[in-house]
Amino acid sequence: MQNQVNQLTQNNFQDQVNQITQERDNLQNQVNQIIQERHNLRNQVNRLTHEHDNYQNDLTLMTTAYNNEQGERRRWWFSYRDKNRRVGELIREKFAIQLLLQ
Repeated sequence: MQNQVNQLTQNNFQDQVNQITQERDNLQNQVNQIIQERHNLRNQVNRLTHEHDNYQNDLTLMTTAYNNEQGERRRWWFSYRDKNRRVGELIREKFAIQLLLQ
């Protein structure tokens, strides 16, 4: 009888050790999954940060190009306006000279 009790106790103990070992393995798998997920999230954050920086650089380049284009348009407009004004002055001077020569 004592032998049977010892055997039951030993089996029960072995079952508990097996359960604890299985639970430990499950927890270690969860830890490994969390570590992998953290690694994946860090990679995603790095990729998104890189994309953001690229978009920011593109925006800066486009803004600079737009501002340069606006400046060139203004310069062209003022140049055109000045030339148009000068042509008007020359036409008036020509008309005045023609009147004087008649």
